[in-house]
Amino acid sequence: MILRIHSSASAIALLACGLSANAANVVVTDLNAAPSSSSLVGGATASIVNYDGAGAARLTTGLNNNDQADILISGSFGNFGDLLTDPDLSFEYKFQKAPDAAGSPAAAAFAAPALGLVLYDEDFVGDGNLTIKYEHYWNIGNAAVPTDSWITANLDYTQGAMWSSGGLGLANSFGGPPLFNLQNILDGTASSTAALSDDLAVDFSALLDAELIGIQLSVGSYNQGQEGYVDYLSMTTGAGTTTYDFQVVPIPAAAWLFGSALVGLGWMRRKPAD
Repeated sequence: MILRIHSSASAIALLACGLSANAANVVVTDLNAAPSSSSLVGGATASIVNYDGAGAARLTTGLNNNDQADILISGSFGNFGDLLTDPDLSFEYKFQKAPDAAGSPAAAAFAAPALGLVLYDEDFVGDGNLTIKYEHYWNIGNAAVPTDSWITANLDYTQGAMWSSGGLGLANSFGGPPLFNLQNILDGTASSTAALSDDLAVDFSALLDAELIGIQLSVGSYNQGQEGYVDYLSMTTGAGTTTYDFQVVPIPAAAWLFGSALVGLGWMRRKPAD
């Protein structure tokens, strides 16, 4: 059975009750109603559409380097240090990249909807905000992202290279490298394998005191001419999986009938007299 709920607080309560995997399916029908919010810069757009036979969040940028579209799923997801001790912790999202718009720079071929983990520690001395971001091109050998095909990306203790936006004692790596994964954060050092990162030791200790307050989907700045779709986003812990499912609100059949009736009445009024 799929449980359909509309608030992250309810989803977390279900997880706290120890429900099994696939415990909650949060249907998101409005990008600006809890638990979701959107932020747009320049000519960027964000909407929920029917695409390729299913509902999906659509993110776009225009031909300006400042354009940026973000979708944030907000919630009190828990202390990040505690979450990292959960061997089942993982994140997953399904996305598709459309062909880049005419006029996009060649580098835009590497861009696609990215996943961010938003952390915050109000007691941190300095910048207590940090977003660590997964971008798919780093995870396929620093290569262009395929277009017109659905890709399922996973972040867990064995896969999912990410970079730091800066904060909580970490420098901004401006898209990476250095890159790291969840295991690296737990271990306290950045990865130096698979040519994904500089051979660099990083102190991640401040992250362990922070709270995970949001999960972000975005197409960012300096990624011109982007059109990307996200079908779903999920977070798994030992308590279960919460999935955020983007769906267009269906128009009730009664509304269609009512609209048809109005059209009919209008036609009858306009029909010339014999």
